[in-house]
Amino acid sequence: MVHPTAKDILLIGGGHSHALALRMWGMNPIAGLRLTLVSPSEVTPYSGMLPGLIAGHYRHEETHIDLVKLCAWAKVRFIQAEVTHLNASQNYVCLNDRPNLDFDICSIDIGSKPDHSIEGSQEFGIGIKPIDEFYAHWNELKSVLLHHRDKKALNIAVIGGGHGGVEVILAMHHWTIQNHIAANFSLVHRGTTLFEQSSKSQQKRLFQLLKESNIQLHLNFDCLKISATHLHSIDKKIEVDKVFYCTHAAAASWLKNSCLELNQQGFIHVNDHLQSVNQPHIFAAGDICCQISAPRPKAGVYAVRMAPVLIENLINFNLNKGNT
Repeated sequence: MVHPTAKDILLIGGGHSHALALRMWGMNPIAGLRLTLVSPSEVTPYSGMLPGLIAGHYRHEETHIDLVKLCAWAKVRFIQAEVTHLNASQNYVCLNDRPNLDFDICSIDIGSKPDHSIEGSQEFGIGIKPIDEFYAHWNELKSVLLHHRDKKALNIAVIGGGHGGVEVILAMHHWTIQNHIAANFSLVHRGTTLFEQSSKSQQKRLFQLLKESNIQLHLNFDCLKISATHLHSIDKKIEVDKVFYCTHAAAASWLKNSCLELNQQGFIHVNDHLQSVNQPHIFAAGDICCQISAPRPKAGVYAVRMAPVLIENLINFNLNKGNT
């Protein structure tokens, strides 16, 4: 028996939450609901495997999910396009080079983007996110390093002493060691220590690991400017040839005029059901949301945990006519 489509659920973005939610949907679809995924890319990276990809432990295809194949298997419509505007009150999105797309219920999982607040970051620095853009630059740098063996060692800096920054710089260092390449690495952090919430013994082990790896740690360095040759704070500077940054995340600019309530950083305020607090037919998950009752770091592990909650509440919202 063919069921007419009663509701259209639009998923914007192929982030961790949506990818896993699609898998769950494919295993147990609900008649009368139609899902559409809109993503600018046919594949989506799994951020937890990024350090292994940088270090050379994994191949590119092993760390990415093929969204086209996933949607085909789950019987979900896939549209490769970039969303340029969302009108949450009138239930439609604008796409680049495509007609507008209407929906009944929408879920947003587009991740975050780099915060370009450091002067010169867009011209002379490379953000860790989006991952695919970062990985293209990392591949270019690897080619330079491989052809630079007999010359002066390059100075490579990573700005940001959080878990992401530490993982990235250690993975880069590992790749250079495995390929017998000399490079000078610097980890730059504005704080007084690394991993402030960790135990003293864990911090000590991390400092020892960085020292053993000859990674220069610059604490209390508030980078205000990136130039072609240096990182600059108020009273210090560090010589660099290549700069990556893993600092505060930023939200997509098109959300500003979406009719959704956002926090000061532009992320979508959601309740415990992952619903927008002022537009309950709009859901959000992953980095792009800010759960009011329990704000969490921008990390893939939380997006993964949100997936079963998200798909269950999207279905319940439809079946219960608005009540999760």
